[in-house]
Amino acid sequence: MIIMKKCFIITAVLLTLFNTSQAQDQGGPIDMLQGASEDASTFLNSYFSPIFKGIGYGFNGGWYTTAKPHNPLGLDLSLSFNLAYVPKSDYYFTFRNSDYNKFQLASGTEAKTPTVLGLRESGPSILVKGDPPYDSYVIADFLAPEGAGLKQEIGFNAVPTPVLQLGIGLIKNTDLKIRYVPDLVSDFDGNNVDYSIWGIGLMHDLTQWIPVVDKLPIDISLFASYSSLRTDILMVDSGFPGTNQRIEAKVKGLNVEALVSKKIAVLTVLAGLGYTKATTGFDLLGTYEVTYPNAPPIPGYD
Repeated sequence: MIIMKKCFIITAVLLTLFNTSQAQDQGGPIDMLQGASEDASTFLNSYFSPIFKGIGYGFNGGWYTTAKPHNPLGLDLSLSFNLAYVPKSDYYFTFRNSDYNKFQLASGTEAKTPTVLGLRESGPSILVKGDPPYDSYVIADFLAPEGAGLKQEIGFNAVPTPVLQLGIGLIKNTDLKIRYVPDLVSDFDGNNVDYSIWGIGLMHDLTQWIPVVDKLPIDISLFASYSSLRTDILMVDSGFPGTNQRIEAKVKGLNVEALVSKKIAVLTVLAGLGYTKATTGFDLLGTYEVTYPNAPPIPGYD
């Protein structure tokens, strides 16, 4: 449990990026709060998307080591760590002016922008337009945050996902697999990080229903699973007055596979073919009291 907790704190480091040096050196998420929260959520969802996808695919893996289900009431308890490697296509996302209401590029209408798992290089300069009657004015600006640069630092780019799992044998050569971590609360850089995990999977032996095949010395099963992660980061000090300021992230994974395995002495050869999907969601929540120092006076008013 301690190892799992530490892995999620590492993930939380990448999720927050609300640190003083970034805010002072290159703008970043805190400055984005000077714009609309909807635009900030859209931007941050694109920025953090690779790490959420990595977690989602990590949850979809490691469910099984064989296609042979347990005997009735057979049990196993396992702790595993999955690594989801990040493709180069997820090092950047495309910022398009048309996707935002108040955020606009300082130059051009679209630009390649680093994601959190991208290279450590500056993103484009982004302007923030105000609410009416300031919607024709630039009231703030920020430099899009750079990537974490894991590829540059350690030579590879991957998202670790710790998984605690219980497997139970049911009737008719069927396995029930359960993943569950109750709400765990940690402190990172003064922020309250709360996360929870749950998942459920079913493995069913197919050979018992297929004549002749049930005589072969192999195991063939159908497996399906669904899993969910929720992370809630309560910001103690975002830099702006307000209430209930927090980041809420959700990752959901769906997995359906056909499995074939063969045990040879102490070695099990396993192959699978199927469908995997991970969906992510990111919200910047709470109220933020913001002043616009660059905003001009309203025409007709002192």
